[in-house]
Amino acid sequence: PADNNALIWDSTGGKWVPGKSIEVLSAARAYYVNAATGSDANDGLSAGTPFATPQKACDVIASLAIGQFNITVLIAAGTYAPFTARAFSGSGAIYFQGADENTTIIQAAAGQICCSIPVAGDFWFSGLEMRGGARCISVISTARVYVIGSVRFGSATSSQIYIEGGSLQITASYKVVGNSSSHVHVNRGKFQVGSITLTFVGSLAFTTFVYSTTQSILYWYFINIVGTVPRGARYVADLNSVIHTFGGGANYLPGSTAGSTNTGGQYL
Repeated sequence: PADNNALIWDSTGGKWVPGKSIEVLSAARAYYVNAATGSDANDGLSAGTPFATPQKACDVIASLAIGQFNITVLIAAGTYAPFTARAFSGSGAIYFQGADENTTIIQAAAGQICCSIPVAGDFWFSGLEMRGGARCISVISTARVYVIGSVRFGSATSSQIYIEGGSLQITASYKVVGNSSSHVHVNRGKFQVGSITLTFVGSLAFTTFVYSTTQSILYWYFINIVGTVPRGARYVADLNSVIHTFGGGANYLPGSTAGSTNTGGQYL
């Protein structure tokens, strides 16, 4: 159904006027994306009428009142340009689900962010590889992001995972397949990963594997490491931030050189 009763203020005419019709969801919904067969002129509501880009799905979702219903964005195998989530109305979650982490690729150019989540809400990810650009995923504001299925983090010049004000939790085993300045950089936010297997593919290097700053909290516990541990400092915790390994010890985080704490940072 559509809400055709919304009014907006016409400052020129000095009166309330009918606004744009807003579709109100009454059930969960899926949108389909396919780089090979899709078009952003399609409705995206079936595998036969997919969008061409994840960004189009984000734009359409922003035009809906989703209520408590979840929306799944099913991204077929292929290589896609970066996308940015947009603010939406409702308490449901947005789920970006690729075909699998080996064939659904979000490829960023220099300075870009593969997946940018700068708005409030719950967002789920699985079955993707994010690579190239400055960051693989960026979580800003009060966004809550959950990696609930296998993903691959490729090369990024700044950080593979960047969190500022929001939170990101990984609950599924995943792979790191590229170099970066940091794997995780948390600034005034929260990162949590535990009880999973982390696989490193190839000979990798990071300046600092995890960096927690400005009153952030980073939980890293019960991680099974597979592959060659990357080179670089294990961690930095500063400006009253905490890295909590639940007794993992000074060498628990991946890296080849010792981590450090300063300006009120703690490593536990």
